[in-house]
Amino acid sequence: MLKKIFQNPPVMGLELNTKLIKCAEVLFQNGKPHIEKLFTVSPDAFNVKQLYTDQSILVTGMDATEVLIRGFHLPLTKEKEIAAALLFQAEPLLPYPADQAILSRQTLSQDNDGTNLTLLSTRKDLLKKHLEQWEQYGVEPEKISCIPSALCFFEQNYVKSDKAIIVLHVDDKWMSCVLVKQGKLLASYTHQEGLELLTKALETDNSNENSLQHIDFTSLPSDNYRALSDAFKRIQQALAKMCFALSKDYKDEIITDILITGDSILLPSFDKRLTEKLNLNLLNPTPEANFPYTSSELQQYAIPIGLALGSNDSLIDFRQQEYIYPHPWKRIKLALASYFILMLVLAVTFYFFGQTYLKFEEDKLRQEYVELLGAMNKSFDHFEQTYVIKNPQAKKSNGEIASVMELNRADLFDRLEFLQKDIQTAPDSFPLFANTPNVSDVLAWLSNHPNIMHKKADGTMEARLQLENFSFVMLKRPAQGKKQEKYQIKIELDFSSPTPKWAREFHDSLIAPNDYVDPKAEVKWTTNRGHYRTSFYLKDKTIYPSQ
Repeated sequence: MLKKIFQNPPVMGLELNTKLIKCAEVLFQNGKPHIEKLFTVSPDAFNVKQLYTDQSILVTGMDATEVLIRGFHLPLTKEKEIAAALLFQAEPLLPYPADQAILSRQTLSQDNDGTNLTLLSTRKDLLKKHLEQWEQYGVEPEKISCIPSALCFFEQNYVKSDKAIIVLHVDDKWMSCVLVKQGKLLASYTHQEGLELLTKALETDNSNENSLQHIDFTSLPSDNYRALSDAFKRIQQALAKMCFALSKDYKDEIITDILITGDSILLPSFDKRLTEKLNLNLLNPTPEANFPYTSSELQQYAIPIGLALGSNDSLIDFRQQEYIYPHPWKRIKLALASYFILMLVLAVTFYFFGQTYLKFEEDKLRQEYVELLGAMNKSFDHFEQTYVIKNPQAKKSNGEIASVMELNRADLFDRLEFLQKDIQTAPDSFPLFANTPNVSDVLAWLSNHPNIMHKKADGTMEARLQLENFSFVMLKRPAQGKKQEKYQIKIELDFSSPTPKWAREFHDSLIAPNDYVDPKAEVKWTTNRGHYRTSFYLKDKTIYPSQ
């Protein structure tokens, strides 16, 4: 669902002819176009509604007769400068006032000397008429291109050629002949006669055939179809003139290829018969892999496909100035609403996460507070009673002492501040009585140590180590000038053993956890020919006042 909301919307190109609206829906994925569907609808409000079901961007095209196409050079290279100077530089090419013109452009090439452009221009009154034409069917296009540009983009995507080719589109009322090269529009000509001329000629012949699709155009001219033969000859001559004009306009290379699109592709042998005297190779579009439509269907829908493909080119769009699309926010309403809903959900999630984290930190603070009181030999209840005596407002409404879980962060900080003041005002003292093992305790521990006096299986005791020297020295202790010192007692033993293994076992027992040896201090060990010396420090269990 979210992917559908935030992905690029599909683009639908629309072509209006006398009977139907041809539609091509194209979806751009990772910058590559994919045709989703090709279909036709009748031009009435009920059927046109389905064009809006997928929230597609609707693109229509101005007729070739309504668009002026000229090539010219600008001594500029920056886009902003080209856009600012375009109307002024193009004014001499326009057959109507510049203030009545709406311009688009396509960049052909660019070098250090400037930019070569194809200028596309239409009049504002023609653009208004185009919008009103679609408005009567309930369609408001977001972008407006033109037929020659659509044929150009169609050729770029479906004809793989490095050479300049002619693209001929034959419609009911006109023929549009454009010269394109690698997706660049070079020139365009239009003849205002099309398939309707042939249809009327067929009716004049009073033939039993009532459809051009049943006519074999390779049999023309024919005595049975005199009017049709004459009309077809007029079409051939018009095409020859347009091709000659295009060849004259473009002298960089000889034009050898032609692509025919439109409904004429459905007429048997029409394309071959039409171009047989032009010495041009007929090209066919190349569908993409796993494409559900045939080449002839691509040619039939070339205009709507090209309009959709060209929607990515922001420079070719006649919806400008006062005719700009009036609902720019319509398409992103759902995306914006989804975005703000997600932001709200994210904010609520962060809020509850933050509250949970704060509660965890408060619990941790309470635990550290209780541990601090324990380290100072103060019980929570006794300290609370002392605190309440000096801070009566800390009592609960019923006069009881609050439990530790009822204390919030501010309460804990108040008590810590009170505790700090209490510590600072307390007399400076130090422990005079050391809670450490004395000499007799150490000697008793050693005399009963299982690695010194070992009990045999028969119950008799065996001395595995022979103590030769015992030293008990207090190295450090608190004093008036050294109140921060702690009691430290060092034991040194000299002994002998008939077996190094027994001596090593005794050493291991000193390192292992026990009630006498301080595990944080170093245990030293030396040996010399059956004689051993070890030193270690006793555990200090003295309770010191908080510093």
